[in-house]
This record gives sequence, structure tokens and C-alpha cells, in this order.
Amino acid sequence: MGADIQPSVLHRRTLIVDGYRGELLVDPEPVLLQEYQRLISEEIELSRLAEDDVNLPAQLKSGERIKVMLNAGLSPEHEEKLGSRIDGIGLYRTEIPFMLQSGFPVGRRTGGAVSGDAANVQ
Repeated sequence: MGADIQPSVLHRRTLIVDGYRGELLVDPEPVLLQEYQRLISEEIELSRLAEDDVNLPAQLKSGERIKVMLNAGLSPEHEEKLGSRIDGIGLYRTEIPFMLQSGFPVGRRTGGAVSGDAANVQ
């Protein structure tokens, strides 16, 4: 995690941070910059489509209901907003909160973090 580079080296340079690949591109070629701009536009449009449908019932065209389970532990801000739109937690990602801490977790601290997050999505 992190880059072994001085921020001053990047000053006034064109940067692309590719979070999917874990890459930092410095002064990319114009064609590559255009491709990333296209991908960003595409992602924004997909997000808009998903946001438009988020309040619709989770069901097939036949009307059969589908349970929506949350992949919890990645983004507490978004999890709180989902509230009643989810049916439960399908996967709880316990490693994320501890990767953000400086020390190794102890049992009591671990339990508190997990139960606190679970309470936010109920």
C-alpha cells in the first residue's frame, strides 16, 4: 500500500489513479487519457442507471422476489443509507477495519468493531 515516490515529483503532472488495477499513470499518452475519460463517463452512466432502480423491488420479470444481501464492511457510509433496502448481510468483510489500524487487534476491540458495524445496517 502506498507509492514510493515524492509528491513534489508529481507536481504539475497529469496523473491517472487506476483503483481497479492499483496503478498510478504519470503523464499518460493522449489516447490513454481519452480512454480513461470514456471509462469514467461509462461508469457514471452505469451508476445513474443503478441509482434510478435502487428503490424498485428486487424481483425477476416474472414477479418472483429476490433477496438482496449486503457485502458489509467495505463502506459504512453507503451501508447506512441502504437500511431497509437489504434483506440481510451476505458477507461481512472483517479485514478492512483492521487493515486501517496501526496495530494488531485484540479480542475485545475486535468484537466491538464487528458488533458496531452490524448495528449500523440493521
